[in-house]
Amino acid sequence: MRYSLIKPKIKPVFNLFTRIWIYFTSISVALIFVVFIVVVFKSYYASVQLDNKKEELAQVIAQIDANKLKYQELVRQNDKAELILGNLEQEQENGKNKVLLKSIQNLFTLVPKNISLDEVLMEDRSLILRGITPTKEMFSLLLEAPLRSIFSNSQTSYYQLENGWYRFVSVNITIPEEMYEQK
Repeated sequence: MRYSLIKPKIKPVFNLFTRIWIYFTSISVALIFVVFIVVVFKSYYASVQLDNKKEELAQVIAQIDANKLKYQELVRQNDKAELILGNLEQEQENGKNKVLLKSIQNLFTLVPKNISLDEVLMEDRSLILRGITPTKEMFSLLLEAPLRSIFSNSQTSYYQLENGWYRFVSVNITIPEEMYEQK
């Protein structure tokens, strides 16, 4: 028994308009979610960069503070040198200070660029140099040889550092001529 003249068609749960609406709504939600994820990652990346910049700023500030301390130390040493050598007006009057200043200038012109001096102690008849040199040979050829020609006795001790360079202590002494005559 048949009650209908046409063959029944399957009726979809969602009609065409509803399916289009659901499709575009899901695309919109997915795009919003992707934008949200991008914003979250960018903000996380920005916070990481901000932390890195804060660390760099702290290091730069620490370096500036260290440089200020070094500058203050250099100013203090400069003041001491001015006390020892006298100012320029007194230098013209006192020849000894001029000779001492000239000898110090000559000493620093002897030092090559690769050799760095940490400490220079200059007394009446002695000179003590402490610093760092890349090789023993460089120190002995470029600085020790001229020092040996100036001073009567010159001795150098080397201590190797972790990076392969050498820390040196050079003690140079001038023996007065009266001491030679007594021997």
